[in-house]
Amino acid sequence: MIRPASPDERDLYVRGVWVTGLLRGRRCPRRKRDQLVHRVERLLETQRTDVFPGPGTDGRDVDVLAWICWTPTSRTGVVHYLYCRRQHRGQLLQREHYALRLLEYVNADPAQTLYRTFESPLLDALAQQYGGVQHVLDVRDVVRL
Repeated sequence: MIRPASPDERDLYVRGVWVTGLLRGRRCPRRKRDQLVHRVERLLETQRTDVFPGPGTDGRDVDVLAWICWTPTSRTGVVHYLYCRRQHRGQLLQREHYALRLLEYVNADPAQTLYRTFESPLLDALAQQYGGVQHVLDVRDVVRL
């Protein structure tokens, strides 16, 4: 069910959600904002982005319920961003379920050691719940931007 993001999903939906999430509530200079947007664009161009689709209004898999941008390594995936929708057509989603499925897909286990390049209350909660250790890495140590 998890699959690579289509170009439209990646370029329109994922990019918009990611940039909005990074900038929400931040007051930062234009230069800093431009750097964040550039980093997102470079990661989306060069790293893996996979989606967890859900049923669309016409019954086909068109709505993205969750997505992950990540870098495969020899042992595990390094997560650059993971997003799970809070609601889908008026129903609360089990965000943890979708997050765990995506992490499993990239061979990242919140009960073990999880490597990521962003701050995430959702991943913090999962690591605490499952007893894992998390390492927040500088994205420049993982990929060349």
